[in-house]
Amino acid sequence: MENFKEPEIKSKTAYSPFDPESELEKLKHAPTKEKKQKISEYKENLINQRKGIASIIKEIDKTIHQNPSISFDNLSHVVSEKAPQYRLTEEQLNNFSEALKKYTERHEIVEKYKNLHPEAKNLFKECLGVEPEGQIEVIYNPITIHFICHNHIDYAKAYTQNMRLPKSGTFFGDDEIKSIISAFSAGAAISQVKNDELKNIITISDFHDRPEENRRIINHEEQHQSNTLFKPKKKDLVFSGEISRDNSENKINNLLLELTRGLREMYGIDQVIRDEVLSHYKSASSPEEIYNLILTYYNYPEKIEFRSAMEAMPEILQKIFKNEVSVDGNPVILNIEEVKSKVGEYFETKYKDDLKSWIDSIPVLEKKRFSRDEILSLLYSYPIDEWPGVARKMP
Repeated sequence: MENFKEPEIKSKTAYSPFDPESELEKLKHAPTKEKKQKISEYKENLINQRKGIASIIKEIDKTIHQNPSISFDNLSHVVSEKAPQYRLTEEQLNNFSEALKKYTERHEIVEKYKNLHPEAKNLFKECLGVEPEGQIEVIYNPITIHFICHNHIDYAKAYTQNMRLPKSGTFFGDDEIKSIISAFSAGAAISQVKNDELKNIITISDFHDRPEENRRIINHEEQHQSNTLFKPKKKDLVFSGEISRDNSENKINNLLLELTRGLREMYGIDQVIRDEVLSHYKSASSPEEIYNLILTYYNYPEKIEFRSAMEAMPEILQKIFKNEVSVDGNPVILNIEEVKSKVGEYFETKYKDDLKSWIDSIPVLEKKRFSRDEILSLLYSYPIDEWPGVARKMP
């Protein structure tokens, strides 16, 4: 595998980077007479940069599908030649470098396994640790190896390799496998793999008679793995631990909601939903269809990968409040059963509110005449809870 230096993209043209956070801080100190004009300039620069990052990601995606074996240096050129136009910061350039490095490494792994195991069944067993019973098709994408299973049992066994029980680490038994066979799942991006180097590379699907349905599922699962390249960074959750006695109950409930949302994101739950939304939208689903699909198949109390996170949250929240939150200097001791009730409520009602707000960003952008590819590239650059603000600010 090629040896990389510390990832770095430099523009050959000198320019003044636009850092949204530092520029926003400058706005606070701008003279009153100049503030209106400064705000207008800030919004124009911010929108230009966001559109630019979206267009660069779109160009990278197009480039790697045209030439999957393109070198890191040539991919870097796609970014560096656009950097002055969109006034990219050093941090943004480094984020692109990290993403392109991951792309190049993963593509080399795809090529490695393609050459080592040219026979589909052997490759399936090597990647997933499952001996297939039926026909296996393999499709090589730039950073994914996709298996189409013609035997339902092969698909179900491979799928369950991705679903270790959170506490015991054991695999599901026959009853669970049977339920998976009859469940909605027609494809999956696999994270639990036989070899660590295959993480975020393997995708699988159950065979369909209609070629267009097979292609839709493959594109959907490929999007999941592509999302891990440009995974946006979340800002740290910051909160004040001191609460005044005035209206303290409402303030505690509001803080409990924000901390629950923070833990939900920390456990990777919001990231899973973000990936599902992007993948379904790439597969040509409408916002309404996506909302209904997510609510149907990502019901938290029934989703075993998420249930363990929900069960752990009340005790964590209770400790945070006891150690970090006070009312007029006195620690807040929460009843664990009440916290459990609140967490359940938040995952049921507030989650639906959040989901609707996130997905509603798509029709907002569609009405502003953004294409599906442009919307995917734009939203791809941000954590899901920032989507509504991004959509609203777009001209």
